[in-house]
Amino acid sequence: MKAKNFVIILLFLVSIMTSCTDKVKKEFDAKVQKAELLQKKGKLEEAKALYLEAQKLYPKNKSIAGKIASVETKLTEKKDNDFKKLVLKADDLYEEGMYGEARDAYLEAFNLKSDAVEIQDKINEIDAIFSKASDEEEVIDDDTTKPYHIIVGSFQNEAYALKLQEELINKSYNSRIINRPNGYYAVSLTSHPDIHEAYNHINAAVEYNLNAWVVRD
Repeated sequence: MKAKNFVIILLFLVSIMTSCTDKVKKEFDAKVQKAELLQKKGKLEEAKALYLEAQKLYPKNKSIAGKIASVETKLTEKKDNDFKKLVLKADDLYEEGMYGEARDAYLEAFNLKSDAVEIQDKINEIDAIFSKASDEEEVIDDDTTKPYHIIVGSFQNEAYALKLQEELINKSYNSRIINRPNGYYAVSLTSHPDIHEAYNHINAAVEYNLNAWVVRD
């Protein structure tokens, strides 16, 4: 009788262990399938998180290790591409004299790659420009002594620039045309003695250009 009871208990324990194993297997398969779907949709961070959860269920599963490595490779590639795009955008903004916007873009790039020394140098360079502008004393007699301009348009064709300037003057703005180093004709809405004042008034330009920026002549 004792032997019979032992067999019954043993079978019961085996049944429980099998049931638990099946449950873990189902949970594992569900996480992997969902992760694969997320990966196909390009949701790499979410896919990686699920693969890692699945790996905890079966730590020695080699296929999961391979899937995680694949996602990490794609994440690195995406990070590199995003970094390059942000740097190109920042460089273009810098060349246009849009230092505030350029700094924001460089900072985004730096957040992706904090070891990018050249990006930190660019941010420091822009900060130095802002600092110098803040320290400079300007004599305020008329708009010619206000070298910081809020720009609402930039054209290769001077006629287009003159047309926009005329429209702004008709609306009582003392608009000016600023010749840029790249050959463009930038049209100002207002001019200011320092860069901080210019950026404090940039919201007034939203009516004419949502992406208005500040340049110095």
